[in-house]
Amino acid sequence: MKYFAIFFLLLMNLSASIAQLPNTNIYLLNMEAGQAGLFRFSNPRFLTAFNLYGYNNQPSFINNNELYISVQTPYDTTQTDIFSLNLSTSTRTRITSTPEAEYSPQLSPDQRFFTCVRSDASLNKVQRLWYYPLDRSGGGQPALKYITDIGYYYWINADKLAIYKLNGPSNYLSLINTRDESSVQLTNNIGRTFGLLPDGKLAFIQKATDQTWYIKALDLTTYASETIIQTPLYKEDFVVTSDGTFIMGVGSKLYAYRLGDLKEWKEIADFTSYGINNIKRIAITRELDKIALVDDLNK
Repeated sequence: MKYFAIFFLLLMNLSASIAQLPNTNIYLLNMEAGQAGLFRFSNPRFLTAFNLYGYNNQPSFINNNELYISVQTPYDTTQTDIFSLNLSTSTRTRITSTPEAEYSPQLSPDQRFFTCVRSDASLNKVQRLWYYPLDRSGGGQPALKYITDIGYYYWINADKLAIYKLNGPSNYLSLINTRDESSVQLTNNIGRTFGLLPDGKLAFIQKATDQTWYIKALDLTTYASETIIQTPLYKEDFVVTSDGTFIMGVGSKLYAYRLGDLKEWKEIADFTSYGINNIKRIAITRELDKIALVDDLNK
């Protein structure tokens, strides 16, 4: 009985470590522009069968045929690494393999690197932004020397970065000048996604209360912000297209809102028949011909 109890405790510890990150999968669909800023979707592809019971998240298109994602496999890693999925050849490549956890890959503004949030392997788990060369010619280096505690980020341009700054139980939006690492702290209780609007303003989520969340637009010169629309059902993951159309997921459905055209969120797709039930992260190509959806299997 004693040995069974020890085995049971070890098994529980293993299960707890695996369960730290949600079980998520990623799907790819073709997209085609319709009328009034809406879209049609077709040809669904399941991209993460290689890690069916693991963590597959934060998709980001490096180009039209290459998708970078964060991956943790439940049986051979204890941290996330960055994988590349080649959409033309249906092959995958493990880009990072370090003791550190890497999250949130994005193409750098000069398109020579990808960046990611890297959590060091020490006990304090400091999170900072890292550069890795796309040609894999080096092991990477910190993109910011002094700025840490970065939860999420968004490249506005080569000189300006928006970050979701971790601050204990709270968080706040900070704008970073990448040349000298000076920063401006703007507002707290924000969401984890950002986007750039056609007029150059930064779109972000403001969580006014536990049940009232808004998409807001921030003027990057005056730092004044204005409310665009309330998010559907307290969702914080969105993408915004070059014409100002917001796309968000709720359950198995996608909703769209277009600045100046739509008065409210409009349902544009229902993926229930594809087995997609809990859409979280979304990524789209610059050409607006492909969309990647993260399906969170943890209700």
